[in-house]
Amino acid sequence: MRVIDTGEEIQLCDECEALWPTGAGLMAPGFEQLTEFFKHRGIPPLWSSLEELEIQN
Repeated sequence: MRVIDTGEEIQLCDECEALWPTGAGLMAPGFEQLTEFFKHRGIPPLWSSLEELEIQN
């Protein structure tokens, strides 16, 4: 996923809304909750603030 306002690429669990930077292991400590991530960046906590990225093989 990409954050539209900042261009940051993230990995997001759509069940628990935990996120990690792209490339980080999903079990890595340091995940952040989506709402806190948005809050720290001053971005509205809306799904429309994100866009899907195409998976490249």
